[in-house]
Amino acid sequence: MFMEAGANGSISVGDDGYSYSGGAFAGIGVGVEGTYSYGVGGVTMTSGAGVSSGWEVGGEYSEHATYKDGVVSFGMSGELAFLLGVKFDFKLEIDVAEFTDSMRDVADFLENDFANFFENDVIDFAEDVGSALNPSNWW
Repeated sequence: MFMEAGANGSISVGDDGYSYSGGAFAGIGVGVEGTYSYGVGGVTMTSGAGVSSGWEVGGEYSEHATYKDGVVSFGMSGELAFLLGVKFDFKLEIDVAEFTDSMRDVADFLENDFANFFENDVIDFAEDVGSALNPSNWW
């Protein structure tokens, strides 16, 4: 359960990037929200959503794009309500060094391991299938 009233706004531009937010909201109600985060190879995505109900009205929005300490980050969130409310949140972070290392690992796999697998195992399998399907090898 929540009760709130207020307005806000901010803008920030600097060496690391930019961010801005703004909105106004008033009301009382109940809500539920959830967040999910997944990361692999230096890339992390976080998303969330929520709903609310009650005597509420307003809207809020924020956005950012930054680069700091080797991490690129993009994100946005917002909320809109008139008796019923919806909320969303999305953020993408890329650790440049970790992502680059992961891409090198993928390139190495494709260049060496996958190529060797294709050269040796797949070609051997195809030759075995061809031999098995040749009627002169059946007797």
